[in-house]
Amino acid sequence: MITISRFKLVFKMITMVVFLLGFTTVFAQDKLKTMPGYERYAEIAPKIRGSVKMVPTRYTWSEDSKTFEYTHDGKHMQFNVKSGKAEEIEEKNPTENRRRSKRPQRGRQYASADSPDGKLKAFTRDRNMYISNLDGTNEMPITKDGNENTQLKYGIATWVYG
Repeated sequence: MITISRFKLVFKMITMVVFLLGFTTVFAQDKLKTMPGYERYAEIAPKIRGSVKMVPTRYTWSEDSKTFEYTHDGKHMQFNVKSGKAEEIEEKNPTENRRRSKRPQRGRQYASADSPDGKLKAFTRDRNMYISNLDGTNEMPITKDGNENTQLKYGIATWVYG
């Protein structure tokens, strides 16, 4: 009997906390409508998404700096600086883009990184960095002093973004 009544008491307390948190959130949202500039925000908010044109964030300049290449809407493009025109071209290194597309979710870190020549990978385990062949063979530690006692971490971001 005592354990059931304790359970009921804990359940009631949790229910009350959830209710109060929900009420506070709703109240805060109502308060937003009374703030200066809210009318203007309400007018502009639906238009915001369509007002920004997304552009590529990665460009590769040619050796002579007369053109640069980028990928946009799934097309590999080359922009000529002198003419100011872009044309679709055949992709030179499609495996590099496929490797780049395996990005982790936003705010997460890569589990490993492949070398530019595609022969090796670097990864972290037990707070230390390792290097190995792509298939995981010939594993070799790069660092050895990362551990809980020293609080050293290699290859892992702590409070900064990954």
